[in-house]
Amino acid sequence: MVRHNRNAYICSSKFLMNWKNQFFAISFIVLSFSSFAAKTNDTLIYQSTYEKRLIQAVLKNETVAMVDLFSALNSDSLTTFGYSKKIDDFFSHMDSRLANLKASKQKAKFIFKEVHAYFFKQYEENVLFNRIFEAGIYNCVTASMLYAIILDHYQIPYEIKEKPTHIYLVALPGKDNILFETTNPRGLYVPDEKYKREYVNNLVKMKFATQEYVNSIGMDKAFNEYYYNNDNISLVQLAGVQYYNQALGLLKNQKDEHAAIKSAIKMEKLYPCAKHKLFKHYIIELVLDNSRYDQLRDISYLCEYANGITDVKQEKFVIGTFESIVHNKLIKEGEDSLIHNAFAILKDNLVDEKLLKEVTYVYYGNLGTWEYNRGNMDKSLGYCESAYAINPKDSRLQEIISHAVIFKSDKLRGKEASISMLHDYAEKFTFLKTNKLYKSMMIMQYAFRAYGLFLEDAGTEGYKYLTLMEESAALVGENMVAAEDLLGLAYAEAGAYHFRKKEFKKAREIILKGLEFYPDHGELKERLKIVDDEVR
Repeated sequence: MVRHNRNAYICSSKFLMNWKNQFFAISFIVLSFSSFAAKTNDTLIYQSTYEKRLIQAVLKNETVAMVDLFSALNSDSLTTFGYSKKIDDFFSHMDSRLANLKASKQKAKFIFKEVHAYFFKQYEENVLFNRIFEAGIYNCVTASMLYAIILDHYQIPYEIKEKPTHIYLVALPGKDNILFETTNPRGLYVPDEKYKREYVNNLVKMKFATQEYVNSIGMDKAFNEYYYNNDNISLVQLAGVQYYNQALGLLKNQKDEHAAIKSAIKMEKLYPCAKHKLFKHYIIELVLDNSRYDQLRDISYLCEYANGITDVKQEKFVIGTFESIVHNKLIKEGEDSLIHNAFAILKDNLVDEKLLKEVTYVYYGNLGTWEYNRGNMDKSLGYCESAYAINPKDSRLQEIISHAVIFKSDKLRGKEASISMLHDYAEKFTFLKTNKLYKSMMIMQYAFRAYGLFLEDAGTEGYKYLTLMEESAALVGENMVAAEDLLGLAYAEAGAYHFRKKEFKKAREIILKGLEFYPDHGELKERLKIVDDEVR
């Protein structure tokens, strides 16, 4: 009798449990998990266009040759053609011999032994499918792949079983239940009573079943429920297991964490489940913890991580990380192109709308601040407008907007365009209508405009803006000491306008009105003296 090899599944279980025990204890529990449509940057995932084409075809439910899919992670179409040729040669070797066997049970047993003799030479824990054809080296995953292809060819039903540390096949399930134990050339067997008892005892020790439950249904039924249960995996999921194998091997040998992430992402695309999601996140966290975010691939990893988060803490980590990237790369180092490209990756690939909204706000808000500090008010306000649409109540954002609007307005002082611009921005940014700084600037622009019009002897228009200045100042209702000189000049120039028209009484009236508001205004006093001297 051949015992179930618990050390044979992708990598040794000892290595797994030497990592974060809690993490991998959870990852061993097979749970269903719905797939999400991650659209991560292809160039950071696939090793070749050949691999990309095959995986994307599978994800679209298109039919592909399994030998191609199983080989895609490290082979090309020409190499895979050679593997297919070797399998076809085996079929030629088998066809006439199988023709003499009538019963499916006999055929299944014969196929098991012949495949082992024809293809397999040496078992190793961490090898890929191609090694079967290149050197006869196999493990439980890759041998199961080959057996599945051959059983399909001969139309013999089978199921692919996945256990915490092992992959195997059951041919003719529910009828003969012929176990293809692929880690041993004598592995074809029907378990005896001793093996069943030991297996069930291990289930209880590993807490996959309770002793009370085993006692209630009996040892045989408990064994059959778990060993021959309905938790089967598909051929596509089996391909995902091989990527899991590859990723884990890369970490075990400390070869390349970035390559491990690529494999883990493809693993979850082909076989989405809770343990694979946790595993992928674990590797990404290892890389991100030490990342300086100098390369866009790290942004892609952050996005991949974000697309699988399950709690608020992880969400805050993603947002906080992006804020830190923007602060360090944009605000401190001025690398705006990197930030633009980073945001493009996140925008195109994040699937959670709420999270994307938060990231978008960070992006536009910080760019608005950065361009403001560089003196680019138009660009600043453009970015701020996008941020304001997401969160109009942020006081920091409002401060940048109000100052940018004022600086931009000041360049057009005394012109109609400045006043129109201020009104337009108040419609875009409604908080400006109650903003003290904005209202003060509006009063000053009315004063500038009135002063200029009176200087040009455009009295009617001048009074229009002088009246707007007065009404706005009254609404503000606060002391505008800083603007007193300018506002007083508007009254003084109105007086000068009437003086030039020899309307001395009107000139005196408007100057005196100005002095009511600004009794210490030197220019108003001087103009009043000139008017009074002329009248005398």
